[in-house]
Amino acid sequence: MAAVANAAGEARTGAPARVPSRPGAVTWLVVAAAAVAQLLRMLPTAGHTLWAEDGGRFYGENLALPLHESVFRPYNGYMHLVPRVTVWPEKYLPLTAAPWVAPLTAMVVVGLIAAYVLYASATVIRSVWVRAVLTLLVPLLPLGHDEVFGNLANLHWFLLYAACWAMLAPARSRAGTALACVVVAVSMLSDPVTGFLLPVLLVRGALTGWRGVRWPAVALALSGLVQLVAVVRGHDDRPVSDAASPAEAAGQYLVGVLGRSLFGGLAVQSVDTLGLVAALLAGLLVVALAVLTWRLTGDTRRIALAAGLAVAGAVLFLAYFGLTSLAPQRYAVAPALLLYAGVAVLVDTMLADGERPGRLVAAGTGVLIAVVVALNLPIHTVADRAPAWDDALAASAQECAPGTYSVRVPVAPLPNWFVTVPCERLRDAGFAPGGADGSGR
Repeated sequence: MAAVANAAGEARTGAPARVPSRPGAVTWLVVAAAAVAQLLRMLPTAGHTLWAEDGGRFYGENLALPLHESVFRPYNGYMHLVPRVTVWPEKYLPLTAAPWVAPLTAMVVVGLIAAYVLYASATVIRSVWVRAVLTLLVPLLPLGHDEVFGNLANLHWFLLYAACWAMLAPARSRAGTALACVVVAVSMLSDPVTGFLLPVLLVRGALTGWRGVRWPAVALALSGLVQLVAVVRGHDDRPVSDAASPAEAAGQYLVGVLGRSLFGGLAVQSVDTLGLVAALLAGLLVVALAVLTWRLTGDTRRIALAAGLAVAGAVLFLAYFGLTSLAPQRYAVAPALLLYAGVAVLVDTMLADGERPGRLVAAGTGVLIAVVVALNLPIHTVADRAPAWDDALAASAQECAPGTYSVRVPVAPLPNWFVTVPCERLRDAGFAPGGADGSGR
């Protein structure tokens, strides 16, 4: 699909897409910039808490279990490869490092995903500037203000986005193919909803030939088999939700993805009058952009590609909403990024045409996105209400009486969210009596 659309553009412009031969210094610059951008968005609350699943599930079970047991341990009914693996080194670090190491690790992973989008999208989007904006939107996404950034448990939303690019964009080298397979497999092993992206591979195979999609398809199938075993073995302890009506699902998508993509997560909070108006305006702008692209370029293949990206995002959102009947902002991360990717394809198509009206529309679109991002930069999430980690360690350490093996350290203002920490580690860290300084901290 991408190759067909891109070939049509190349034939018209005479210029092939710029595809980097291999990732280099630019890759690491993107990773670092993305991590710093997320950290700045979360100041001054970053580094004080170890929120919910990051603490109560992944960090706590990492302390108690060896990696070969914890990595396949399901949570909410499925395995979470990336959080389990990335939290593993923290077993060997001081307890006080946890609220910094976990979020910084998550930020670096999001930076790696942004770098991959910059690399993979080069076979679809020809303008370096458009790809740069698309890359920046990964760490600067103007929604996800609940608990998305700096959180290991929510990395799978960004992995879904990367997996879509891995399935969509044809690789130009064996290394690129191998990287695409890794991205697809890691996403599937962290979230089985990755399987809903299978139509992307099927459409691309039907349009461009099956040879180019065979290895990503094998990666999806094998990782899906491992995930299936975890799902079968696991116990889904989430409460069963009533099935949502199609109208409710449509309303949640329109407001949660379309509305928030235009106005941001701070302005659009729920399905109300403001949210519906925001969704209507966003929908009209996207349709107008598609019509202008058709009028200026006549490139229906690229318009279909843009629509396909938006549809892929809608499928992911509706899959989650259908399973849970919930629509927190984190569910909109991958769908919103795919919607932006569709807009990027339209803008790139107009820029490739070279006409002044197309450049003006592209510039206006860029300014609008920049304003929305700027208005939604600060992130104050539900994690801000969590107990300060050091204070929680100190308070819980007081329960380490003689004969007590471990204590519970709260990580969220809810009774069932805690980390079980051995008293020996608290003593070694100087929190409990008999600690490093002999008197406790």
